[in-house]
Amino acid sequence: MNFFKNLLCTCALALLSLTASAQIDAKLNGGSLVTGGINIVADFAINYNSSLAIGIGRANTKLTVNENQYQYLRYRIIPEYRHYFDPQNGADGLFAGAYGRLAFFEGEAVSEGENVSGTRLALGAMFGNKWAYDSGFVLELNAGAGYGTAFGNKESAQVTTAFYQALPGLDLRLGVLVGYRFNR
Repeated sequence: MNFFKNLLCTCALALLSLTASAQIDAKLNGGSLVTGGINIVADFAINYNSSLAIGIGRANTKLTVNENQYQYLRYRIIPEYRHYFDPQNGADGLFAGAYGRLAFFEGEAVSEGENVSGTRLALGAMFGNKWAYDSGFVLELNAGAGYGTAFGNKESAQVTTAFYQALPGLDLRLGVLVGYRFNR
């Protein structure tokens, strides 16, 4: 998990140090903050009607499996492609797109003290609306759904299998993002 923490920090520093003249929207997902996580996103305009985004995040979640409670921590990388249908200020307005989510997680059975760890991969579709104001302020609402699967170590086969089976295959996304547009 230390490798992923280092990767996450490196990605964050790379995003902050970009000096390209391209339009970049830096955003924070307020929905993640409400649920105890943090998710930051950099959205790079490819052209007037499309963008590529990369999000990085961390979340701490509780999950109950067969009356056993797990506390698990996950780090995630979320790449996205978006197509904007009628942009007013470039890469804004109503959009549809595709996303991937790669999450690395560690969990502990609270009552049994057993650990599980692994990786979860999800792919899905999303839609939303982004408002980009002349001041540089950006507001975005989005939602999406996809399918995910988890895989990982087999140190404790019984606990690990129950944990992986309890992770939902359905991957849902809801976002309320605020940010700032650079290089407008």
